[in-house]
Amino acid sequence: MSFVSRHFTPSSTNGWIKTACAGLIPILIGLTYNLVPRYLPGTMVLLQLLFVIVPVVQLLLWFFIGKNIVSKLPHPIWGWLVQNWLGILSLLLFIWQFGLIPEQARNGAIAIFCQQFSAGLSLITYFIGTAFQSDILDVGFTEALIMQVSGLIFMLVSSLLGVAIPRMSAASAARRAEKEKAHRAEIRAKAQGTYSAGKKK
Repeated sequence: MSFVSRHFTPSSTNGWIKTACAGLIPILIGLTYNLVPRYLPGTMVLLQLLFVIVPVVQLLLWFFIGKNIVSKLPHPIWGWLVQNWLGILSLLLFIWQFGLIPEQARNGAIAIFCQQFSAGLSLITYFIGTAFQSDILDVGFTEALIMQVSGLIFMLVSSLLGVAIPRMSAASAARRAEKEKAHRAEIRAKAQGTYSAGKKK
C-alpha cells in the first residue's frame, strides 16, 4: 500500500482540506477587526468590548479547530503545521516586506495581508511588543515584529493544546483500561488459585 493510499483516504483528505482552509479564518477575523472600527464607527464602549472579545474568540476557535479536526488526522503534528500555514507564511512575508526591502518597493496588498493573521490578538500582542518601550505609541519594525511573532506563538500554542489534549486523554483512558484489565486478570487468577487449593483439600 502506498503512502498516499495509507494516509490520504477520502475521509482524511476531507480533514486535510478543512484544516488548510481553516487557515483563512484568522485572516478574515483580522480584516473584520481592522475594518469594523473604520467603517462602522460606534460608541467607545462597543469598540472596547470588541477589542476584548475578539482575542478570546479567536484563540478559543483555534483551539477547537485543533481539537475537533486536526487531532483526528492521521498525522496531527503535520496537521497542526497545516492549520497554521498562513500564520507562518504571513510572518515570512512581514519580514520580507518590512525588514528586507525599502518602503517604496513594498507591495501594498501583501503588506496588509501579512498583518491580518494575528491582528485579532492586537490587544495582547501590542503590550508585548511595546513592553520595553518608554513611548508605547512609537512602534517601529522591531516592536511590530515582536507583535507578529508573539501573535503566531499564541496561535500555535492554542492549536497545539487543541491537538494534544484529546490525544493525551485517549492515552490516559487506554492506560486506565489496561490497568483495569490487569487488575481483573489478577483477581481471576487469585480466585482460580483459591478454588484449586480448595479442591485439593
